[in-house]
Parts: sequence; C-alpha cells; structure tokens
Amino acid sequence: MQLVGNYKNWFKDEWINQALSINGYKVPFDFFKDTKVFEEEEKGIRQPMDPSELAVYDVYGTDCTFFHLLEAQLFSFELDRPPWIESNKKFTWWITKMYPGQFIPAHQDVIKKHDPNSKRYWIPLFDWEPGHIFMYKKNAFIGYKAGDVFLYDDLRAWHCGINIGTNVRLIMQVTSYGDIYD
Repeated sequence: MQLVGNYKNWFKDEWINQALSINGYKVPFDFFKDTKVFEEEEKGIRQPMDPSELAVYDVYGTDCTFFHLLEAQLFSFELDRPPWIESNKKFTWWITKMYPGQFIPAHQDVIKKHDPNSKRYWIPLFDWEPGHIFMYKKNAFIGYKAGDVFLYDDLRAWHCGINIGTNVRLIMQVTSYGDIYD
C-alpha cells in the first residue's frame, strides 16, 4: 500500500457531517436482507461479496452490526472527481462508518473482471487515534492523517479494520475503473 498524498483540503465538511448523521446499511444485518443488493449483483451493477467475507458472516451470524456502509446514493451531493483519479477513468465511492467496537472482517476484495486496471484507494476522513486500526497484508496502519490517500498495490490482498477506540471512524473508499469514453 502506498501513500499517494494528502488531499484534506479537497474534502468538504458537509460530506463528513452527512456521513456522521446517517447510518446506511448495517453490515451484515441489513445488507443481506435487502433484495436490491442481490438484484444489483445479477445485473452486474454491484460486485458480489468475496467468499472470504461471506464465510466470516456465516460463522458469526447476522445478529450484530460489524460496520455501516454509506453508499454514494445516500448522500445529497455528488462527489467531485477526486484529483488523484485519472481524468479518463470512471470512479465509484462509499464511506465505511465504524462506531467503537465495530470491525470489518479480514477479506479480499472482488476485482472487476472487465477491468484488470481497477485501482482502489483508502482514505481516512479523521486523523488516526488510538484504537483505529487498518490492516493490509501483514501491516497495521496507524498514525495516518485525515485526507491521506493510500493506493492498494494489490486488490486481492487480505485486509481488515477495527475501531476499538472511543470515537466514530470514517473511511472513504474510491475505486477507479474503465474509461469514461467507453
């Protein structure tokens, strides 16, 4: 995983305030109950979860909320093109919200089969604080700053996150793919 740069000045307070005020999908509890999720998978709009994630949810059940998934359509704004995304690429984004005690199980992301050149970016929206942990491959990331943009060097690498701190943790994920001219 490599640091692309810090883009804190690009982020708007409105985005963070909205993310703090909405809950989104409670994963896995709400996520697997919403039939729209499965319809979107069938139509190719949404990537299916990787079996490594599904296995974790099967083991632990769906009676607790691991984290909150805040997808783009839940927000009242459109995200400007991130300055680190190539101008000819399409992009999608979401925010992961974790209250203290919540986590994202270790998993591998699904790669869009039609675009082996997809890129995934991990962006904390708050400065690191004790108990906010992100693991990627064999490394634990701490000490990051709000607006740091990290590029996954391997989309299939095992990764996970946990909030064992005392405040909400917000992480934006951005994926670039395809070509806007296609």
